[in-house]
Amino acid sequence: MSQNANVCTIRTNARHEPTIIEDRSQFEDSDQEYKKLLEDRPECSELLVEYGDMLRRAGKEGDAEVQYLKAINLDPGNFGAHFSYATMLEEQKRLDEAEEEYVSSVCERHR
Repeated sequence: MSQNANVCTIRTNARHEPTIIEDRSQFEDSDQEYKKLLEDRPECSELLVEYGDMLRRAGKEGDAEVQYLKAINLDPGNFGAHFSYATMLEEQKRLDEAEEEYVSSVCERHR
């Protein structure tokens, strides 16, 4: 279990974002909701990963990468952060970086 896992347990149910962002207003609503939650819990690596995932689905890969890296820096043992970041890198055909991140995710998980 990652060291910051207990930080997010009080989080309100913020996962109202659609699986596929169908229009700009849905993205903006979800984006604003995540930003508000992160103001209250900036140390919550799991929330940063969820936000990054939502941004990636909305086609905002650069912004997603920022969130994944914040999560990894906050909690290097967060397997989900490493895995989501590696998956995004693979989708972008940044294969050397993706492979390195996948390996990091496994190594961090077993520390």
